[in-house]
Amino acid sequence: MSAPFGLQDRLCLLNSDTLPEAEYCVLYSQKSPLTFAARRFLDLLRSQCQSYDWS
Repeated sequence: MSAPFGLQDRLCLLNSDTLPEAEYCVLYSQKSPLTFAARRFLDLLRSQCQSYDWS
């Protein structure tokens, strides 16, 4: 997805299996509503985290 925006040299993929156990947060300004894509991404991320077997 980064190629059409010319960002391929600025972004990298992270393997979620290697992320350290931590509490992660998303910060955004209430003055600027999230785009549809950003809101959808956060909804999908929340859904996946809730359905993941963390044990």
